Amino acid sequence: ELLPDETFVYYFLDERIHRQYAEEQRWSRIIQASSGVAILLACFGLFGLASLSAQRRTKEIGIRKVLGATVADIMVLLNGGFLKLVVIGFITAIPVALYAMNRWLENFAYRVEITWWVFIIAGGLALVIALVTVSFHALRAAVANPVESLRYE
Repeated sequence: ELLPDETFVYYFLDERIHRQYAEEQRWSRIIQASSGVAILLACFGLFGLASLSAQRRTKEIGIRKVLGATVADIMVLLNGGFLKLVVIGFITAIPVALYAMNRWLENFAYRVEITWWVFIIAGGLALVIALVTVSFHALRAAVANPVESLRYE
């Protein structure tokens, strides 16, 4: 009676809500894929740096083994520097991540608080990934025969 020339347009509420959050789901998939690629590239870079570090310190590792260093001592020696860098990077990333997450969550009607354990899990996961990546070369250098590295010295 009020608008006879207009057609009635109807929709279901769940379809409208789905359309409203479809953009967020698309961004979630994009961010997950790009994060996976970034982690993979970082692991390749860390793997290369660990290889270079183990190769440059071959003679030092050989001398340490001759003087009685264990495999665990050499693993700690080679992994320690990389793990310190990961911890420093994690500590500097916490404020940036906290700020970005708070800004992103401001746009939602029902807001969730970011808890401290999320950062602890992320930092632990970063440490584990770095440790696994670097430990391959550290273990290979630690179990190598010291005579081979010192033969031409």
